[in-house]
Amino acid sequence: MSAPSGLAGKRSRGVPIIDEELPGDPFELYSSWCAEIPRDRGVLGVRAVLAATGAGGRPAMWCTRVVPLPGGFACFLHHRGRVGAALASHPEVTLAFDWSERGRGVLAAGRCARLPAVDSDAFFGRLTEREQLAVWAAGMQEEGNSRAAAVAAAADIADRFSGQLIPRPGYWGGYRITVDEMLFQQGSDDGVTDCFRYGKSPGEGAWSVVRSTP
Repeated sequence: MSAPSGLAGKRSRGVPIIDEELPGDPFELYSSWCAEIPRDRGVLGVRAVLAATGAGGRPAMWCTRVVPLPGGFACFLHHRGRVGAALASHPEVTLAFDWSERGRGVLAAGRCARLPAVDSDAFFGRLTEREQLAVWAAGMQEEGNSRAAAVAAAADIADRFSGQLIPRPGYWGGYRITVDEMLFQQGSDDGVTDCFRYGKSPGEGAWSVVRSTP
């Protein structure tokens, strides 16, 4: 199922996806869909829900910022949080992109590993000062604390780094997610949801794609 670049992504909301128009690479389709999503100028990446296996087998999930990498994605979060703790023992994850304003959704599954510190430093350095301070402030919060305590901690952090470059805290950083399965779904006006699953076995270079169930 291969076609000229981007055809499947250029179809309007409510128009069925034609099998023969699907690209052979799921990231080509993802990029085409992602380009149609409105985003604030200067904001890095897009928002997605990251799901991992938490304590007792229960899902551990968090809304996080995601940026594309060759063969996958990178996300950034606190290593000491619930999801960060889950990733330390269960590297299998799923990303969920909800683009319901266009009748679309994307799931991307794979395994994650910590990014090198230099890559986390580089991404942190591209954040605005306000975003950098928010990363620090979130790491200072403790379970059960009041909002007033969180506000006070944020003010202390702002005073601490006033007038200087803000370093990345060691408890926050990036993860590379190497994707081996992607699921695309789009609603149509005839009531039929088009759903396609791309998959790739370890060591394989080419993706397979089949029409799947929602």
